[in-house]
Amino acid sequence: MARTQTVFVCSACGGESPKWQGQCPACAEWNSLSRLTGVAGPSVLRPTAPAAVGQSLTGSAAARFTLGLGELDRVVGGA
Repeated sequence: MARTQTVFVCSACGGESPKWQGQCPACAEWNSLSRLTGVAGPSVLRPTAPAAVGQSLTGSAAARFTLGLGELDRVVGGA
């Protein structure tokens, strides 16, 4: 059975809050939060910042040490 989730949305800026507050935590506007109830799912959870596109994820070559267990070394990024 799907679980419903209540979120309070600011009518001034669109910011969301998990509970009602007198003031919007995003824009500091008073009495602008209204209740929005829906089914909790993957659409409710969204990233807070956009993903960095085109940037390399490789860092500098750091010295790595091994633990002596081949599979564990592979999993944690060892040699």
